[in-house]
Amino acid sequence: MKSKPIIDVLIIIENVTELRKETEKMEGLGCLYKENYLSPNSLFLCKEIDGERLEISIFFLLGILV
Repeated sequence: MKSKPIIDVLIIIENVTELRKETEKMEGLGCLYKENYLSPNSLFLCKEIDGERLEISIFFLLGILV
């Protein structure tokens, strides 16, 4: 079985505000950013090269999944 060429990372954070401050820098590095991606207070960052997604990071506020 082949593995997919994407790295998925789920990260639980306590403070969304601090992460939002950094998203502009990440977008400047070529990351796609979306808020409320899977649920309220979730954040999505994706790195693409030549239209192919290489890594996906999804951030949830502590307590949203529990």
